Amino acid sequence: MGDIIIRSSKIFKVPKKKIQEPVRPVLTESNTVIKTEPKEPELIIKSPYIRTEAISGQEVAVDSINDDDKIGVFDGKEYESAWNFSHSPKTYSNKEIVEKTPLWTRDGKDKEKTSLFKQPKKLALISGLAVSAAIFILLSTVLAKTTVTIKPKVEDTQIQNVTVVFDTSASQNKLQQKTIPAERLDFNKTVSVDFQATARQNLQQKAQGKVQIYNSYSSSPQKLIASTRFLTGSGIMFRLASTIIVPGAKIQDGKIVPQSIGATLVADQPGVAFNVTGETKLNIPGFKDTPKYATFYAGAPDGLAGGFQGEAMVVSKDDLKNAQLAATKQVYDQLKDDMDKKIPADFKLLDGLRTIQITKVDLPIVGSKADMFTVTAYATGRVLVFREADSISLTKDLLLADQQSKEYVDGSARLNYEVKNTDFDKGKSVVAITGNIKIRDTVSEQDLADNLKGLKEGSMIEFLKSRPDLSDFSLSFFPPWVSSAPSDPQKINFISQKGN
Repeated sequence: MGDIIIRSSKIFKVPKKKIQEPVRPVLTESNTVIKTEPKEPELIIKSPYIRTEAISGQEVAVDSINDDDKIGVFDGKEYESAWNFSHSPKTYSNKEIVEKTPLWTRDGKDKEKTSLFKQPKKLALISGLAVSAAIFILLSTVLAKTTVTIKPKVEDTQIQNVTVVFDTSASQNKLQQKTIPAERLDFNKTVSVDFQATARQNLQQKAQGKVQIYNSYSSSPQKLIASTRFLTGSGIMFRLASTIIVPGAKIQDGKIVPQSIGATLVADQPGVAFNVTGETKLNIPGFKDTPKYATFYAGAPDGLAGGFQGEAMVVSKDDLKNAQLAATKQVYDQLKDDMDKKIPADFKLLDGLRTIQITKVDLPIVGSKADMFTVTAYATGRVLVFREADSISLTKDLLLADQQSKEYVDGSARLNYEVKNTDFDKGKSVVAITGNIKIRDTVSEQDLADNLKGLKEGSMIEFLKSRPDLSDFSLSFFPPWVSSAPSDPQKINFISQKGN
């Protein structure tokens, strides 16, 4: 028989068994579990006590009791009940939790009695279920939403001979007049090409050169006829190639300022002896012994050259023909290339809105002595350019003028142009446009939401299938267990896939 402990004059038998307290697990702040040695429970001794001897049954009031008679108090609380508790404390965040163990009844039989520490778990379970139910209701009602992904119907429309006018005087599209603004650009190009002479012949070639003929004699002009003689300082004679009139001198501040005119002088005889190098002054022997001899003269800044007698390479007629064709082709191609490169990036150039003209070709004369000769070609060009965005805008506006429920699909236009006629001076061109363009239906999301609100999934599908302005659609519900649209149209979201 074990010891007998008396509390409040009531006697209960307690089995003489020492409970081994288990090793307590400890959860650290880093969530690592370790084992620690058991901690002795705190004991509070309440005096006086009545102790009943185990053999004689004599009751004795004592101020202290033995360890076997101690009343256990766990977690700082003394249990008033006469029940004897064994314990297995755990430590979590440095607080001890006492777990329930089997208790001893008055008749010595085991009985499972609900611990006060079990109630919070039931409360937590009930609370959790209540919160879950509240969240479920909240998601299913207040937070519920439907997403509708729609793809409007797209049509490919042909454009047949829409005649428009590109006009440099227009600043914007004019729908009624079918006018599109344009810009005119001007270009110039000069190309010089060297060629090999291919013919040989005996030559009697006279030297010649460009000169300036001056009048410092009077303010009156002086006529000089063709073949008028000019002499160099060394006595080499040249003649005036054509008749000219030398302008009169100017009088400024009481002084005579000579005036001049350009002309060509040709040697009197063929041969290299008449070639003069360097800057040369020539006088008119017909004015000798008169005041005009010193006041009328010619200046050849680059000398006079080209005189020759004998066999030499010369420029033939075929040489000039081939050289002219090659030079004009080069200047044309290079000018065309310049036009293509210098057109602003946002403008479009059509070949039919381009013109190139060869304005001049400098050629040597047939039979000119030369191993190599040069041909220089000059060209001018004009273009009318336009922004294709303006062309597309006018075309789609004409197409959608009577289709208010349609819209243009960006980037879908494929246009071709045929130039009918162009006036570059006026800056206008008439052009026919053909091709194709894509348009799609415009869908009112507000109208869809008003019709879909509150419908179940099946009804929503049937309604969307009946819409002729939709080519495809899909539905998505939140939360997933919901299968109907919210009654509030503001909670119906739309994603429009406006592809081509």
